[in-house]
Amino acid sequence: MRLLVPETANIRSLKDLKGKSVAVTDPASPVRNFFAIRLAEIGLDPEKDVSFPRTCSAKR
Repeated sequence: MRLLVPETANIRSLKDLKGKSVAVTDPASPVRNFFAIRLAEIGLDPEKDVSFPRTCSAKR
């Protein structure tokens, strides 16, 4: 899992994702689930504090 953000995004830790969107290719994917687990571990509610919009898959 990698979290890639522009340097200007001012996101330095998972706590900084509160109120932000984390794009995933599949909302039911292990990556989305892993992010949800990690967010819950630091006290964020992955269902309310972060959104997970679906993006296009790189596979074609």
